[in-house]
Amino acid sequence: MEKLKRTPFFVPLISIFFVLHGVLENFGFIPIQDALVLLCVYVGLTALVASIAWLLLRNKGHAAIFTTAFMALFFFYEAFIQLMIKHFPHRFFTTGSFLLSIGILALVAVFVYLKKSKRTFPQLYLYLNTTLLVYILVDTGWIFLKLLHPPVNPLSVYSFAKEGTAGPCTACAKPDVYFLLFDEYASTSSLKAQYNYDNSALDSFLVKQGFHINEQSSSNYNLTVFSMASVLNMSYLEGLKDPGRIISQDYTNAYQLIRDNKVIELFSREGYDVKNYSIFDLAGEPTRAWQSFLPLKTRLLTARTLAERLGRHGSSLLVRYLGIKYFVVKEYMKYYSGNEEFLKLVASEAGEKSSRPRFLYAHFIMPHFPYLFDAAGRRRSDQRIYEESKTNPPAAYLDYLTYTNRRLEELVRNIRQNDPNAVILLCGDHGFREWTTTQSPHFQFENLNAVYFPDHDYTRWDMKVSFVNQFRIVFNQLFHTEYPLLKDSTTVLRE
Repeated sequence: MEKLKRTPFFVPLISIFFVLHGVLENFGFIPIQDALVLLCVYVGLTALVASIAWLLLRNKGHAAIFTTAFMALFFFYEAFIQLMIKHFPHRFFTTGSFLLSIGILALVAVFVYLKKSKRTFPQLYLYLNTTLLVYILVDTGWIFLKLLHPPVNPLSVYSFAKEGTAGPCTACAKPDVYFLLFDEYASTSSLKAQYNYDNSALDSFLVKQGFHINEQSSSNYNLTVFSMASVLNMSYLEGLKDPGRIISQDYTNAYQLIRDNKVIELFSREGYDVKNYSIFDLAGEPTRAWQSFLPLKTRLLTARTLAERLGRHGSSLLVRYLGIKYFVVKEYMKYYSGNEEFLKLVASEAGEKSSRPRFLYAHFIMPHFPYLFDAAGRRRSDQRIYEESKTNPPAAYLDYLTYTNRRLEELVRNIRQNDPNAVILLCGDHGFREWTTTQSPHFQFENLNAVYFPDHDYTRWDMKVSFVNQFRIVFNQLFHTEYPLLKDSTTVLRE
């Protein structure tokens, strides 16, 4: 007991608790090795803060308390925001600048008090040490319990799960199926209505290739993860507590639905090999992609911290003069590398013969931001790419869409030439989302949707296809299932 009153175990324990609790909340999505690396980083950051605090305060005990206060703000900033939103819903009290100011003022007050104080704080030591140790022990127990009894996902697709599933179709042809997802690719009609942009050249190309274009297609959700969780489970999502305030836990639950989705299950049942060239983990097929926008793996934890918030909304002045811009754009270029890798892998698959049919899911981060190339295929300057990361201008999106069309057409030609009997599903996960409040929400759902079937039978496909029905129609056509089509509806999600 006396040791708990005199020794600041709480300084490293707060990092251990944050990572351990995050692993518990995101159970099954954060590999233990990734969690350990993140823990080492946070312990090192804590040690750095403690060293600076000691230099300023010249008192180890006071430095330990200030370090813990600083790391608490760092780790639990998102929790602080959620608490303020819950109890003080007025917009003024939940703005980022107001909340950050409150946090900084609290830290300054703690520092000033400790600087002037000569006291020791045995009861505070005892409270912090005991509380964190108890929390860590409880979380450890819950993790072991979840290992023994895996939890049920609070998000679900019950409406699909309730439907009966017939056995595999033994008399069906079973061609290869390519699901090519171009992120945030809006429909031709949406582009014309919003920006007077003429994308008819792509439509003409697809029609000449034998595609049917679902001109009035719409996604059912306007955020990628939830749109893909829905389309890959052929059902609407149930269990979202507040669509207007999507949080990290909602992402975790949606990722689980993507990983263990019904489409993969049904293709596997039909004897298909699954090839994953997407940005998501699929059951038995982890992603090869580098991810930054999506809070996967340790990002499920880091996305909640003060550093992440400052990274999203940090000062452009600091970026301009400290050279951060260079590193930001360097990271963005990893999307280009990922897109190129997936384009080559899909093209390579098309050129290979297989004894079993294949379902290939490829997900390209284009024409979605970052807009790395202009319409002529020239690399945009770092300065321009960085500036557009703050504004997301439609003109840059349209430029990049023109570039995307060339890459898309190359891929389609390759598949049609080398795998002519394949089915191709060419889609966007949702429409273009402006980062302003002036855009009419319905445009965020109007997505590219074109399908190719080698027999050119498009009687099941009308112009208005709700994305939730995409694979219901595919399975009905290929394997003679009788999945009913769901009524179209859209849900606006906001983070």
